[in-house]
Amino acid sequence: MEIIIPVNKRIFPVQLFVCSLIAIAISVFLFYTRTFSLNPYSPMSILIVLLIADIRYVILLARVYAKTQFDSRASFTITESGIVDNMTVLGLGKIPWEEIDDIALDRYRGMDILLVGIVDPNKYLSGVRPIYRSILRGYLKKWNTPLVISGRRVDFDMEKLRDLLLSHSTSKINSHDLREIG
Repeated sequence: MEIIIPVNKRIFPVQLFVCSLIAIAISVFLFYTRTFSLNPYSPMSILIVLLIADIRYVILLARVYAKTQFDSRASFTITESGIVDNMTVLGLGKIPWEEIDDIALDRYRGMDILLVGIVDPNKYLSGVRPIYRSILRGYLKKWNTPLVISGRRVDFDMEKLRDLLLSHSTSKINSHDLREIG
């Protein structure tokens, strides 16, 4: 039996929009000032570094948005053998139930998130591109898992999703609700 949880396609890409505006503003400013110094501590050099970082982030956000909007396979799937995370370009792919040891609900910036604990997260991080790996390592550092599902990312209630995961798992999985703590 396979349960497919669809991604939320109605989400507006606020970060993509804001970062694009910042990149355009910096580019216009650099175009009209036309001053460049080889001094690495000059304001212009710092703006160029910020522009490069912003453009890289815009590209990442655009890929995540495109995957969410245009990929018909973008979903979170619960199967008999495990789960398949194919929601974004940061998806970890197929994870068997034996590799999942913990499921927790938490709240971050006013939205519910589902944290799916993995026994050996580095096993899944090794197969991910380096730029995506750094983001997933940030998740691992903050939440002790690279698999974080936000309530805005899927068209499903987080408590029901947790209950679905627990009822379909074939191994013993710990469950926590961290929303009331701290």
